[in-house]
Amino acid sequence: MHFLSIDWFSWMVLTIAFFWLTPDRWRHHILTLITMTFLAIYAPLSLVILVLLSLTTYLIVSTHIKELSGIKTCVAIVANIAVLGYYKIQVGSHADTEDSLTSIVIPLGLAFYTLRLVHYILEAYKGTLPRHQLSDFIHYLFFFPTIVVGPIHRFAEFKRDLRRHHWDFGMIAQGCERILYGYVKLTFLANYLISGVFAQYITTCGEATDPLVIYLEMIRAGLNLYMQFSGFSDIAIGFARILGFKVMENFNWPYFQKNISDFWRCWHISLTSWCREYIFTTVLSTLRSPAVAAITTMIVIGVWHEFSLRFVVWGLYHGMGIAVWQNFQKHKRYLPTLPQRIKPIIDALSILLTLHFVWFGFAIVMYPTLGEGFTAIKTVILFWM
Repeated sequence: MHFLSIDWFSWMVLTIAFFWLTPDRWRHHILTLITMTFLAIYAPLSLVILVLLSLTTYLIVSTHIKELSGIKTCVAIVANIAVLGYYKIQVGSHADTEDSLTSIVIPLGLAFYTLRLVHYILEAYKGTLPRHQLSDFIHYLFFFPTIVVGPIHRFAEFKRDLRRHHWDFGMIAQGCERILYGYVKLTFLANYLISGVFAQYITTCGEATDPLVIYLEMIRAGLNLYMQFSGFSDIAIGFARILGFKVMENFNWPYFQKNISDFWRCWHISLTSWCREYIFTTVLSTLRSPAVAAITTMIVIGVWHEFSLRFVVWGLYHGMGIAVWQNFQKHKRYLPTLPQRIKPIIDALSILLTLHFVWFGFAIVMYPTLGEGFTAIKTVILFWM
């Protein structure tokens, strides 16, 4: 279901009304029941998978909460990842066929709640989970605002809000404001300006194969993706805020960052911070190589989006970009000190360079095949030269 549909807006409004009209002791149970009802209507397969994975994970973790062994941890993680992997492989194998848009569909929310489950397992293994009951765990996984598109919130913070939960008019006002921001991004900026006015302008600039048209289309795709995804996140964060929960931010002005490393700290924050905690840190502590850790992390992020060659290459592209930046940081002290008066110019050029690095990366995955993506990039670069 799309966030712009009347159905979704109705679900959101009715959920808020039922939630706050319900007595406190039943309030969170009602929210979980609403989430399950929503999934039963729109994504029954996702509901079945989430229930089975949730119960399996909780049984493994709760039974051995004080002595969760490495083997049991691996089994629990593999069981969760295998389900997501199955659907990702199916979609990836049909990425350049019509089936990818028809018969091959990933169950709603699977990519997001799988990472929540793995987070829960790893925190149990590290012994950092707060004391909780099965109901707390179910409320966490079946939290309606984040069930569709994230953010990938953490259990400890959710449990804290669950314990301190109360009516807060200030948070409700903040939530309404964030939802408004989200809808402005989706309707006016993304759908009207970027996908409407700007897209129409691009068609007047030449044929689809013209370098200028390809370049402008890269920019349009990058702007549209940001407005759409950050708009979804704003709505989810605002929805959660109205219900009394502070869900983590997902974007922090990524297109104004001066290097690719900072970009990834500000883009899809809930995913990149998850990967930094559980993948980058693990690889770094094992191999002692920041470059390998960065490349591995970005490839995993690519495969998380889609199990296909083009997303592996996209991950490798960004991973190598981060590795180059890390290496530059080690050696920049040998560069001559630039006058302070030209710092604003350097900063502006750094932002533009980072933007174009990201937009060229989008070109790798925005075309049906990897070859078409590289051809588009080559066409634009030759045009500039």
